[in-house]
Amino acid sequence: MKRLDNKITAVPHWDKTADQIWNERFAVLTDEDGKEGNDGQTSSSKIVSLKGRTRYILSVAAAILVIITTTAFIYSKDINAVSGEIVSVHLPDGSIAQLSTGTSISYRPMLWIFSPCVTMSGEAYFTGSHAEGFSVKTKQGEIEVLGTSFNSRTYDDKFVVTCIEGKVKVKNLRSSVELTENMESTIINGKLKAEYVSDSESAVGWTKGVFSFYNKPLNDVLKDVARYYDVKIEKPEGIDTLRYTGKFSRQKSAEEVLTIIGQPYGLTFKICK
Repeated sequence: MKRLDNKITAVPHWDKTADQIWNERFAVLTDEDGKEGNDGQTSSSKIVSLKGRTRYILSVAAAILVIITTTAFIYSKDINAVSGEIVSVHLPDGSIAQLSTGTSISYRPMLWIFSPCVTMSGEAYFTGSHAEGFSVKTKQGEIEVLGTSFNSRTYDDKFVVTCIEGKVKVKNLRSSVELTENMESTIINGKLKAEYVSDSESAVGWTKGVFSFYNKPLNDVLKDVARYYDVKIEKPEGIDTLRYTGKFSRQKSAEEVLTIIGQPYGLTFKICK
């Protein structure tokens, strides 16, 4: 009993004990933060465990992503046409690259959707519907494809691009040119020059087993024959200024071809054994 003043006296009356009131009002806090579950773990320990598991899953996912990304950048598909053979390659966009003898190309299949690019050395004929942004890179320069069929040749450090149909842009460090049907680009004094050619199809005759030469240095013709047939040719001196125009079939032997080439000049070429 407690006296509030001289006239009023208050007698507190409790229906429940202090422990009962505590359990009703504040026990929920204990249940949320520290009550043990059926498995013997407290809620706090479960939360910590969940956070740890989430961090583990994220770290594994990040590691997998790094591995996939690294693999995409490192992995490349390399194709080579050994001496004496022609190889057809189906690129990821469905277009085709035909590789002449002694030619190599490479590309990254896993990155193709982002960067449809082929690196090549030698001679290749590209046809079909190319992916947007498709390009061909060589040591001598780069070809940007604008929907076309074209032949790229880089033998002997030369860079000759012949547009069969459509349009391409050819560039190197010093210049750039655009080619349309029946145009060809070469490098003269380090700069790209473009001109029309009377027969662009002759540039890709090799894909059908026919080799054509128009006003071409005789030394270059002999190099092509040596490359096509995988032989070494013994040639006389003093032919540096001679040029050759002619055509021959791959069905003929190397000896027959050399006889045909030498006849207009009265020359004899021999194959080194």
